[in-house]
Amino acid sequence: MGKIISYLIGVLLTLFFSLMYNSRELIMLFLAEILIPFFMLVCISYPAGRMKAKMTVLDSVITRGEGTKLALELYNPSSWILPKVAARIRYKNLLLGTEGVFVMEGLVGGKSRVRLTCPVNSDFCGKILLTLDGIRVYDYMHFFSVKKRITGSEELAVLPKGYETFVNVSRATREFPAEGEEYDKERKGDDPSEIFQIREYRAGDRPQRIHWKLSARSEELMVKEYSRPLGCAVVLFLDFRRYRNGGDVSGLLELALSVSLALLAGHCMHFLCWFDREEQKLIRARIENTDDIYEMLEPLIQIPLYEEEIELERLYRDQYPGENYSTGIRLNLLLELYLKESLWVRFHGEGLEDELRGMDLTV
Repeated sequence: MGKIISYLIGVLLTLFFSLMYNSRELIMLFLAEILIPFFMLVCISYPAGRMKAKMTVLDSVITRGEGTKLALELYNPSSWILPKVAARIRYKNLLLGTEGVFVMEGLVGGKSRVRLTCPVNSDFCGKILLTLDGIRVYDYMHFFSVKKRITGSEELAVLPKGYETFVNVSRATREFPAEGEEYDKERKGDDPSEIFQIREYRAGDRPQRIHWKLSARSEELMVKEYSRPLGCAVVLFLDFRRYRNGGDVSGLLELALSVSLALLAGHCMHFLCWFDREEQKLIRARIENTDDIYEMLEPLIQIPLYEEEIELERLYRDQYPGENYSTGIRLNLLLELYLKESLWVRFHGEGLEDELRGMDLTV
């Protein structure tokens, strides 16, 4: 705006002196000053209409606190140089609902391609939607601009960090008779629906476990040993209820990731559960390895928060009747950890890594 005002003052001064001195040359200069901006506007309208753009994110998945680059490729097929091209980019964190706008600028030569890059990072977890909201092409004096309607979008997944921590899995939890669709290949159990192995009869074996058909064929007593179901004795509940005094979604996700990794390090399979507001039901995911954890982070970083209080443990019992578990761990946005429905510890977001390193949780 300042340039336009200065230019208009110059045009008016030219008109003033041309009338004062009755100068033909100054009148011609005045007319030229009037026509030049419109001529430049016409000159950029044609190449702006033919310009093409494509937006890409170099790394579509990053960890919170890390960064990547947003690339914007511009192609100008005309011979005219475009002195200033400004692309308007909107961003929105689908988990937190925060949004904003930033601009990428550059010069594009005639019949050339230009790649503009901009660093992108986030201090918060979530799925970030980046949208190209049009491009403006400015004239050589930056007085006028032409808007090019080009749209496009990219998604950036910002995942939580996993911190080192320790979870002690008690013998009671390891021996808890949880139901499961898979069976232990190294330890026998008491589930008659699956046979672990067949061996020779030993003194003290139950007569009910004798395999009579196989014993008749082998002419010696053979005994069936039943399998042990690989169930989940631990359930990790994630409470995404929004509180009036705030809440740390990124901290909750990092707590969940760290505790889940620690459980796996202790060879403890577990369930990850959270309430889905849109489907109005509890979502349960079986975590057997690290791939399962990171697969579950995809829906978690874009889950909508809710205001109402949800009793996750009660909802679990109603939704999965008869499926008992040994230990329930509940985490919420206040970074509180409830063990067996009792508050065990409350973390602080700033020193979360150090607090987790010193944690000694027994399940």
